[in-house]
Amino acid sequence: MTMLQFYTTGFPFMRNGGKTSFYLAAPYDRKEFTLSCAYDLKNLGFIVTSSWLTGEKERDLGEQGFGSEEFNRFCAETDINDIDSADMLISFLEGPPVWNSDGRYYRGGRTFETGYAYGRQMPVILIGNKEHVFHSLSDIHYFTTWDYFLEYLKENTYGTTS
Repeated sequence: MTMLQFYTTGFPFMRNGGKTSFYLAAPYDRKEFTLSCAYDLKNLGFIVTSSWLTGEKERDLGEQGFGSEEFNRFCAETDINDIDSADMLISFLEGPPVWNSDGRYYRGGRTFETGYAYGRQMPVILIGNKEHVFHSLSDIHYFTTWDYFLEYLKENTYGTTS
């Protein structure tokens, strides 16, 4: 692996003798890929707090309707709680903004989640193509692909995740 494949100054993957937990932030239309990444982390002995991947908590609203104000508020509050219970946040980047047919940018949840975690001084890991200047901050950890991150993770946990 070369430094062109990832940029990070190194960071701990264990907290005070317990298992490290990750929140995975990604566009909703990449849910299946993100769920496979969650399984990768769990197979390495890590905890994933992203309940949006399973949709279990959203089902609690029953017939409230996807996209309703109540549903959106519930999802946002659930995501914040999941981030608060994580040690680190991994955000999957998309590259340039994507605009919908109404001319509005429709992907922004993970950007808020990333900023929220950064503001709480939680380690932030970015995977994919950088999208803006804030992704170049010196305390942001950056990997170009999920596979490079997994390789780095395996090489730097020293068998302490179980």
